[in-house]
Amino acid sequence: NYNRWLNTTFTEVDPNILKENISLYVSVLLWLYSGYDYSGFLADETSHPEKVYPKSLILSVIVTTFVYLLPFAAAMTITNDPKDFWEGSFSQIASQYFSDWLAKSLIAGALFSSLGVYLVYLYTSSNALSALAEKGDAPSIFAKTILDRPVVAIFFYSITTQFWTSYNFIFIIEVETVLYCVHVLILVCTFFKLRYSHPDMDRPFRVPGSIPFLFLIYLVPIVIAVCNVAITEGEIVGIAFMLMAIIIVIYLLKKHVEAWRAFVE
Repeated sequence: NYNRWLNTTFTEVDPNILKENISLYVSVLLWLYSGYDYSGFLADETSHPEKVYPKSLILSVIVTTFVYLLPFAAAMTITNDPKDFWEGSFSQIASQYFSDWLAKSLIAGALFSSLGVYLVYLYTSSNALSALAEKGDAPSIFAKTILDRPVVAIFFYSITTQFWTSYNFIFIIEVETVLYCVHVLILVCTFFKLRYSHPDMDRPFRVPGSIPFLFLIYLVPIVIAVCNVAITEGEIVGIAFMLMAIIIVIYLLKKHVEAWRAFVE
């Protein structure tokens, strides 16, 4: 019944519940659309990145939005009661109103999608860690490769990922989103710093536009990142910043040890 799209109302949602979960809503929304910047880690391995990146990113945003909206729109033809939408509700609606094979197809699609996201995460993150190790900003063992693949870095991320799976998924999303917001702010600051101090540096892909114009564009993610951190629960923000502090301390200790070794030698 497609008329449900026009007759949908969410007035039954308790405003207090909505207010209490607004930070979770923003965190999940950011998490769903995050990660596009990680594609930059592969720019050096991409042919004609100046042409490939804009087209692929625009297309991926369109496809991602369509993939999110399609099952929701289909489910809305069955029910428009907000209480019917929860984790795993799509497969249950498919099984109840259509067929078991559709429900199993949804589950299989979600499984392969998650696996794909995980493999991309492993590849991009391990490449970034390997690059840091080659520069001396991370332990040199992470630069070890087999068949031009950073196997140690991949193994490291595999182990740490398994550790985090023991925690509540919502908790992981909220902590990861805070870390991601800080990551975005650092990337933006780095982008403008290099654009200003090294305008002629050789780059696989150069973002077109003047600094004032680019600042207006990047103002949107800056505001979103700052607002998300501001509305997130203090405990979550504290855990995220504690993790960052641990990494910073390890980095500073490494630099101190290297400086001491150089002094002794």
